[in-house]
Amino acid sequence: MPPQVKVSKEQIKTEAFQMTLENGFESVTARKLAERLGCSTQPIFRVYTNMEELRVELYGMGTERMRESMARYKGKSEPAYVNLSMAYISTARNEKNLFRLIASVDDLNIPGDGEFLLKGEALSYPKILPGADDLTDEQKGELISAVWYLVHGIATLIVAGRTTISDKEIRGLVTETYSGLLSELKGNP
Repeated sequence: MPPQVKVSKEQIKTEAFQMTLENGFESVTARKLAERLGCSTQPIFRVYTNMEELRVELYGMGTERMRESMARYKGKSEPAYVNLSMAYISTARNEKNLFRLIASVDDLNIPGDGEFLLKGEALSYPKILPGADDLTDEQKGELISAVWYLVHGIATLIVAGRTTISDKEIRGLVTETYSGLLSELKGNP
């Protein structure tokens, strides 16, 4: 009997995440993962009850990578909400399988409405929304949510190959959405 290969949880996660980035999570099977790790499927299922449990862990790794990728975005000197929007779309364009993993949040029964993005430096964005000083926190949240839904929708269409919208058009839509809702919230329809 050949000796058992020792495979750590970290090795399993790292290899599965790499496979996800290369070909999407749907390509990660226990058999293919074990093959890449040079072991049987037994070590994988010793650590994870099933592949969905692994996927949830990969989702967490994906959100961290998404934040890091967005933090590296070098955009124009625009308001924070525009830069954050463009960073998200840029990351979706450049790392489609990462975006697909993040967008699969509904399949994983993980509450998610973009709050994973609002960590670190991004936490200060609601405080520096141009022209929104006199809005309540609830109204600021509404403003951020409206922009988020627009941007996530655009990113989804881009990743699915259903639009070729330019960055200039995206900036225009984001700015119009922000300005229009800001005006409405202030009672200036």
